[in-house]
Amino acid sequence: MTFNAFWIAVWVLCALGVRAGFRMAFFPVWFFAIAMIGNGVAHPALAVAARGYFPGLVTSPVVGVAGLLLGRALFRFTD
Repeated sequence: MTFNAFWIAVWVLCALGVRAGFRMAFFPVWFFAIAMIGNGVAHPALAVAARGYFPGLVTSPVVGVAGLLLGRALFRFTD
């Protein structure tokens, strides 16, 4: 729980930093987008490997699509 709370705090602070235009704030946001995309791929793959339901299977595609949209927006904003 401490790990998750730490990263939520980092991303909230980075969202404020991105809004203020601090370039260093984009790195954790990029990491977040990439992790979301990875989550969208990994959970269905783990369900296939387990030959059944795997926790996160239902929500991971939504998170993966959100990660793709965030990544696309970041790519446009930071190129």
